[in-house]
This record gives sequence, structure tokens and C-alpha cells, in this order.
Amino acid sequence: MATEYLKKIGKAREQVQQVAESPVGAVAQEFARKAIEVMKESVPTSQNGTGSLKQSLEFKFEAKGSVIEIIFLANDYWDFVNSGVDGYEQGVGAKQNKFGTTYSFSEVAKSQSSGITFNQSIKDWIKNKGLTADDGNYDGLAYVIMRAVKRKGIKPTEFVNKALNENSLTMFEEAVLDAFESMI
Repeated sequence: MATEYLKKIGKAREQVQQVAESPVGAVAQEFARKAIEVMKESVPTSQNGTGSLKQSLEFKFEAKGSVIEIIFLANDYWDFVNSGVDGYEQGVGAKQNKFGTTYSFSEVAKSQSSGITFNQSIKDWIKNKGLTADDGNYDGLAYVIMRAVKRKGIKPTEFVNKALNENSLTMFEEAVLDAFESMI
């Protein structure tokens, strides 16, 4: 539907080439800014936590010719927090993740896209939270936390889904079409 509309632009074609400075570019940047705002309001942070996931949320806007690209950036574990991870003993209602499946602990433990193990990511999280181990050995503390995640899972927060949902994307599409109309 939107593609057919864009084929009829005609005289605005030159303006579309300068999309970054156009009303369409302004709409895209405003959409991304609002989406990040909603994500930051919805992402969980603990009282003593670093809030590093929240702090990592941002977007990069690129316009190359007539193509607009909005790149949302976040720490690499964002999808685990957004979608949740089902434990062995307890399903927490993990939601469909970016790969179209749900995470389970066994998958998380085996597949870290960042190249670090789940154990190491837990140790990093412990250090960032300011937790200390009595003997300075974080392996034992990481083991206890991993065992709890293995059994109970991680509840989904859907902080990204709250910002980028069917309603917000439909509103974005309408705003883009209105911006194109204003250019013609």
C-alpha cells in the first residue's frame, strides 16, 4: 500500500533525495526519539544496578539518498531482558524473541552472540552491580545466580515491544505519508 503511494511522488523525487533535511527525515527522527523514550521508561533497573541497559539505549539515524535507516542500539543482552528466558523448572512466559522462538536456559547457556560465556556475563553483571564475594572468587556467586536463572528463568519485560508495536508503527507510517504529502 505505502509502496504504491511512493511510486506516485513524481515532482518530489529530488526532495526525497535530501530526505535527512526533509519533513520525512524529521518524522523518522521524532519517531526514533519517542521510541527510545518509551524503552527507557519501560526497561527494568534495580535500585543498586548500574542501569547500563537503560544507558545503552539510543538510535542512529542514517539517510543515504532516498533511504532512511533508523538503527536502534542497546547492550547485546537486550533481547533476553525483553523476551525473557524460560527456566527448567519454571516457565516464566518467555515471549517470542528476535529469532522467532523463545529462549530457554539451555539455549542461553550455549549461545552467546557476543562471544562470552553465560558464566562470564553473569560475573560481569555481578561486578557491575557492586556485589562482592567473601573470598574474592566470583565463580561461586555466579554459579548460585546461574542456578537460580536455570531453575526459574528471567521474566520478560517487553520494553522494546512497548515502544515498537503495531500501533506505533502504523502511526509512524501515517506520519511518513503525511510528510510526503506536504512535500508534493
